[in-house]
Amino acid sequence: MLTTGVLLLALMTAAVCLSVALAHSGAGVARPLAVLSDRDGGEDIFVADPARGISHNMTRSPGWDGSPAYSADGEWIVFSSLRDGDLDLYRMTATGGRLERLTANAHRDQSPAWSPDGSAVVYAADDDGDWEITTLTLATGERTRLTDNDTDDGSPSWSPDGRDVVYVTYRRGNWGLSLVGADGRNPRELTSDPRFRDIEPAWSPDGTRIAFVSDRRERNFEIWVMDVATRDARRMTFNPALDTRPAGSADGRWITYESWRDGRVEQYRMRDDGPQTDRQTDTASRDADPA
Repeated sequence: MLTTGVLLLALMTAAVCLSVALAHSGAGVARPLAVLSDRDGGEDIFVADPARGISHNMTRSPGWDGSPAYSADGEWIVFSSLRDGDLDLYRMTATGGRLERLTANAHRDQSPAWSPDGSAVVYAADDDGDWEITTLTLATGERTRLTDNDTDDGSPSWSPDGRDVVYVTYRRGNWGLSLVGADGRNPRELTSDPRFRDIEPAWSPDGTRIAFVSDRRERNFEIWVMDVATRDARRMTFNPALDTRPAGSADGRWITYESWRDGRVEQYRMRDDGPQTDRQTDTASRDADPA
């Protein structure tokens, strides 16, 4: 049987991608689609312009590169990589001209997301034997653990107002969603039901909603959106195949997501208020982890 740590890593990494990561983007900041792709034979981060049908390999690393996330100003992309042997965090300019290693640890650092002001990243680290939510202040290198318990926490997303971090946590034998203050205080549960799994939460750009993946209706993972104020959840995709990893557009009007509906992982987009869908990529490769 898989341990919760192994299962969490599987949920967060590339092969199965039963996960959600809604991109934190500044209003009106235009940016190309960033994806993990194996179209060049490896697993690298590409930026793509679906409308023009062009893409560019940004990392070209012999190790796995994935989990890209744009900074709010669109200037930087933070990501996880195995290029130096351990799963660490890196950032590069969105044009690919500059690369910096952010962590260098014997343990694993995964699923990074930016603070709204770009001064820090939040991520999952397994430095104490299970996954905990941790922040890294870029100017000083200071690490702050936001969770500290004997179960697994992962897939964090920073609220647009900077006050809270939402994350997935393993409680009472199943996966649910929780919130914690950006200072590590005031932890509270959002969802916790042993009948279904809620994973990979992420804030909408305006901070009023949280998108996540759930199998709460038909035991198939679909995209759902929760109203933060009321906690009412609305199903966004209706497909027998897996629909996962939505990423919000800068203007908040579109959600890009990955789907297995055509037999392989491709990128699609839908309006944030309904299921109308346009296909964004169509290659023989696997295009995943949209940002």
